Amino acid sequence: MFGAPAVAFVVLPLMIKAHVAGFSTAFAGLAAGLTLGVGVAVQPTGRRLDQISGSPGAKVGVGAVAVGMLIASLATLSQNLALVPLAVTILGAGYGLTLVAGLLRSNR
Repeated sequence: MFGAPAVAFVVLPLMIKAHVAGFSTAFAGLAAGLTLGVGVAVQPTGRRLDQISGSPGAKVGVGAVAVGMLIASLATLSQNLALVPLAVTILGAGYGLTLVAGLLRSNR
């Protein structure tokens, strides 16, 4: 679960560093803010998913992390700066959902 935000605001900004020269620290900060903000925003959805039979929140979260990693890979391979906000948003959602799923399961 913690790999998603680490990739979103540590690894991904480093891999795109050449395209954000001069504001790489601000870029990493924006990526961190977006990732963590989305992670917090989806937590109520994660709680609602936990109430559904089979608790699909963890599965949805892992799926989001997988899709986010794929988009992050595409962003770095193509050096496409436009894919970065999409990748960090999806990684943040996956982080928030898996975090809630894990904590609720531990609580039970």
